[in-house]
Order: sequence, then C-alpha cells, then structure tokens
Amino acid sequence: MLRTPIIIAVALLVAGGIGYAVLSQTNTSIPIQDEFSDKVVYTIDLGVDTQPLIEDCSERGGEFSECGSVCEPEAEMCASVCAYTCDGIPERN
Repeated sequence: MLRTPIIIAVALLVAGGIGYAVLSQTNTSIPIQDEFSDKVVYTIDLGVDTQPLIEDCSERGGEFSECGSVCEPEAEMCASVCAYTCDGIPERN
C-alpha cells in the first residue's frame, strides 16, 4: 500500500524536473556544449533557433558555422558530427 504514494511522489518530482528543464531552455539562454580559446561549440541540436547563437558569435568576434566540428582544435581523433559553432574567436586581452 505504501508503494503507490512513493511511486506517485517520485513521478511528480521527475515531471517537475523535466518541466523546469524545458521552461529554462525556452528563455533566451544560449546552449554551450564546450568552449575553447578560439571556438565555442553551441549544440548538435539542429532544431535550436540559430538567431541568438549568431548574435552571440558576432559579439565574440567569431564566424558562425552551421556545421562546425564538436572537437577541440588540436584533437587527433574526432567524431564527424555537425554542430552549431562559433569559430575564429580572437584572443581577448
């Protein structure tokens, strides 16, 4: 008998966490998967609105790419996956 309320409580906690994650991504936050000295990897989710990413890349002084590499610049091996990236970011003093 005690199992049902516990299962319901866990389900509500999980649903609340998922709901929060969805809502927090619907604001103007910019997804960043990885950052390097001269490059930002935003996401491999090609369904993301690119306008905020393009604006962020422009502010960084880089060039936005719709199919950039997810790997760090000096990687010896790399998966061939398209990602939204900002390449050629100049060094900041």
